[in-house]
Amino acid sequence: MSRAPKHPRRPRHLPGFRRASQVLRLLGRAAPVPDAPPSTSFAALDAPVRVAFDPRGVPRVEAQSARDALFAQGFLHARERAFQMDMARRWTAGRLAELLGPAGLPFDRFTRQLGLGAPANEAPDTWPEAVRREADAYVAGVNAAFATLPVPSEHRLLKVTLEPWTIRDTAAVAGQLAWLLNDVWQVRWAESRLAQRPEVWAWLHPPGWPPVPTVIVPGTGSAAMVAGAGGVGSNNWVVSGAHTASGRPLLANDPHLPILFPSTWYAVHLDAPDLGVFGVSIPGLPGVIIGQNRDLAWGVTNVNPDVQDLYRVVLEEDGRHYQVDGQPYELDTRVEAVAVRGGQTVPVTCRRTLWGPVMAEDDAGAVVSLAWTGLSPSPVVPAVLDLNRAHDWDTFKAALAQWTVPAQNFVYADREGHIGYVMAGELPRRPERSPTPLVDGNTRRFAWDGFWPPARHPCMFDPPTGLIVTANNPVVGDEAAVPVPGRFTLGDRARRIHERLAETDAHTLDTFRAIQQDVHAERLVALSRRLAQHPALPPRLAPLLAQWDGRLTPDAAAPTLLHLFCWSAVPPRVQEALNQPFFPGETPGAPGSHPYPERLWELVGDRLVALVLFHWDTLDIAAGLSAAVATATRALGPDPAAWAWGDARVIRAFHPLASAARLAPVFARPRMRLGGDALTVLQTPEIPDAVSWPRPVRITPSWRVVLDPGDSSAAWSVLATGQSGHPLSPHYDDQMDAFAGGALFPLGPGMVVAGGFTLAPSDET
Repeated sequence: MSRAPKHPRRPRHLPGFRRASQVLRLLGRAAPVPDAPPSTSFAALDAPVRVAFDPRGVPRVEAQSARDALFAQGFLHARERAFQMDMARRWTAGRLAELLGPAGLPFDRFTRQLGLGAPANEAPDTWPEAVRREADAYVAGVNAAFATLPVPSEHRLLKVTLEPWTIRDTAAVAGQLAWLLNDVWQVRWAESRLAQRPEVWAWLHPPGWPPVPTVIVPGTGSAAMVAGAGGVGSNNWVVSGAHTASGRPLLANDPHLPILFPSTWYAVHLDAPDLGVFGVSIPGLPGVIIGQNRDLAWGVTNVNPDVQDLYRVVLEEDGRHYQVDGQPYELDTRVEAVAVRGGQTVPVTCRRTLWGPVMAEDDAGAVVSLAWTGLSPSPVVPAVLDLNRAHDWDTFKAALAQWTVPAQNFVYADREGHIGYVMAGELPRRPERSPTPLVDGNTRRFAWDGFWPPARHPCMFDPPTGLIVTANNPVVGDEAAVPVPGRFTLGDRARRIHERLAETDAHTLDTFRAIQQDVHAERLVALSRRLAQHPALPPRLAPLLAQWDGRLTPDAAAPTLLHLFCWSAVPPRVQEALNQPFFPGETPGAPGSHPYPERLWELVGDRLVALVLFHWDTLDIAAGLSAAVATATRALGPDPAAWAWGDARVIRAFHPLASAARLAPVFARPRMRLGGDALTVLQTPEIPDAVSWPRPVRITPSWRVVLDPGDSSAAWSVLATGQSGHPLSPHYDDQMDAFAGGALFPLGPGMVVAGGFTLAPSDET
């Protein structure tokens, strides 16, 4: 059964691609990746490893041992994603400017001050010896590819050396993932600044609001959204056989992340006597992060719990010393040299208090330090490898008991028909919570008191309803034995998934696929009804709302008007406050030019529509409509029928070199037209600020999968872009049309594979 689009695939290459690719081919600086030379042998292998590929470049690795399979996985990651892997380890180590020049300096300065490289350097020494051996096999595979295959196109263009991979680089990739999926600190910082504007604070945090969202674990009370609303995340759900046509559990997952070239994920099937698993991996890390083995399947979404505190520490007059409950301390200060492409070296002063690294200074000169669970060595690699071998509920939970950061919602299903849920990740104990966004760091009153044991983390096994849904909504309510405060969504996606699941007790691959594509937004429908009845609505816009079916499809014009109205209807004093740069004294730039938000709009998250509805009676509706129409006319023309939602936003996969005009034809592709918004199951939220339209979209589903643990050949998935990181490979972008159209392809044992190559041990010819 094929789920690929039936229409011919349109070319995705920008104008000039043919000319640019020909030039680069002549220069020898860009070429499709070759197969491994048939005569190549590797001393690290114990037996031959066969690698075959499906039509989209997804490999099946057949090996005689897990170590050999992981060697091959490392080889494949390096073969297809060497530049991506190098960027990830450099990001954590604060070495991006060596590649990217001054554009990488803000990231390097920030990560050096955080000291993210230290826990990555320490982590492998804490792993069990068996894990170290398997991780070493993976590293050997990476370096085998580095040594035998051509240098990646990006490194050739930049004229830099690809350094050998180390096990500490693998730990660094895990550290980058942890940081990017924990942003509670951003809310703390933004709230600390906006709290100085009482009228703005009151508008963003009105009494009796936000509305209580759906919690993941029922029967635990009402959710307490301590760290504010979010909106960025993922969906997963699982249903028992009582809700499926086959009588077997089904599990779906679509992690929402920035859309990238190459994809965050690398799909793979590892098949060895002691390791049988398929799904998606992260280049740089061994094993499968999301997927299925011979006994069970799992999916993940981000929890984003409140595991980050910002401690405000008042210094003494010398600027070096401070006191905590009367006990004297001195700032730990070091200066690191950051190399910048072109020969410049920039000194970066890095400071720490007893609470953690210093991230900023406030207007009064006090330093702000970060306490975070991710600043300790991470055991994610041991957890992943044990997860890949889990064979039942108990071994699944035991594997996840090791997981510290980033905290994730894991849903579970096994071939015996059971389903379950585990919240995995460290949760600090706080005997007393700070009443202010910035914690008083001159007292131990608000210090953490260790962590909740994993055995007490929220979990469910075979719930009576026969279904579990997570969509970045609160894990538990205020009556739970273990609190899990965090930065959560308002629950729109979770409620919609529950609604769709209730439509039938005969779910199949196709019903799950349809839910993943759902673009209905009930909260926006409520706004449309109110606006349609308002006397300030121009008559020519009335048909736009009257004819809208509540779905944010790419061709619908009503969503454009409604979203523009929401941005425009925010009172001017609130807009002015939110348009301030995230850190004082910094000039906001292009999205992604700093490792933190450009403006304080980040605090709003997915709450904008809900806030507009809440404050409806106090808003200047006529002014909001007038501004929205003016913006739509400037951006999309005077005809309201042409205000298509798919044209009002810019969805384009990002590559670090695509911003250079002469390289864009090689590394970039035309933008995608997708529906949805921050509130829909198919989530595509815009960059949060009200500055310009068309708006850039910051995340989309990065991968979609439906898994059937009772029949491993019935797994289907699709990547947002493609499997390869080589811009001249046909697999760089060959899943984009299928992804946009909602298609899925066979994964794991259901893949049809052919061709490929064999990796041989050194005593083989």
